[in-house]
Amino acid sequence: MGSGDFGQTSGDPASGLGSEEDLMEDPQDEATTRKGKGRKEKAPATAKPLTEARIRNIAEHYVGQRESSAQMLRQVLERRLMRRLRTLDPDAGAEERQAVLPLIEAEIERLQAAGVIKDGRYAEMKARSALSSGRGSRRILRDLGQKGVAGPAAQEALLGAAREVAGVFDEGAEPSDILRAAEVEAAEVFARKRRLGPHRAGPLSEDWSERSKALRREAAAMARAGFGVDTIRRVLDRVPEED
Repeated sequence: MGSGDFGQTSGDPASGLGSEEDLMEDPQDEATTRKGKGRKEKAPATAKPLTEARIRNIAEHYVGQRESSAQMLRQVLERRLMRRLRTLDPDAGAEERQAVLPLIEAEIERLQAAGVIKDGRYAEMKARSALSSGRGSRRILRDLGQKGVAGPAAQEALLGAAREVAGVFDEGAEPSDILRAAEVEAAEVFARKRRLGPHRAGPLSEDWSERSKALRREAAAMARAGFGVDTIRRVLDRVPEED
């Protein structure tokens, strides 16, 4: 496939690459969301009060099993609290909630002070794993935001992970160049896994309409994985290597 093939598809909304917002839409994600809304979590018949000691036990068990962000642990503890509150009448529940939330925050602060929880460490680990497995920067930043790490902290973690993935440790290197290099590496991994672009099982159809549809499907898959248009074009325009 030459660069003209993919470039041609990018200009026509009916058959081309389309907008980045269009490519990021995933009908499967929407279906999953609709399915999840229909579920109701059963409240247990009894739920123990969340005392300071119990909060500590739950928190230490959770962080002992996995690396965690502060927000992730907060959500775990607040879910436990909600299970308890559903067994109480509204007035008692409101009173207990007001008493327990500060205990949850105090436990999170204790673990942060001890270095058990570090959002930056968690975010860089997740970003490195995501890049290595074929995720793009946009998807990684979105996923980190959902775990409570956003803004400069997430950007810094992504850059640290990108240095390792791209093998660029020169402090004088431009961050944008490091991120671009790591993203191309990740895009190659994704394309290889999904057999896209130069890793296709066979050549594209000679029919222009079918060829355009295939390219658009490939581009959309890469966009949903978090890759930008420039990276997508770079990968999908690449000619397959000779065996």
